[in-house]
Amino acid sequence: MEGQNLTITVEDKAGGISLEMLKENRLFSGITTKDEGTGIGLSTGKKIMQILGGDIAASNIVTDKGPGACFKITMPIR
Repeated sequence: MEGQNLTITVEDKAGGISLEMLKENRLFSGITTKDEGTGIGLSTGKKIMQILGGDIAASNIVTDKGPGACFKITMPIR
């Protein structure tokens, strides 16, 4: 199965990601927009996926309930 990837897509309907965060690629930089937390979850996850030869990407989507976010995790199958 060399050369094939597994892709997992997770979507929510919680308003999406600010355009500033997406445009400046700050989403994975270790900052948080919440009152509590360190903001290292996404940056750590992305770094781990890159070490393993994969990636995590984020985008905004439009759902039947309004705006949301989409996270796509891609990793090689070995």
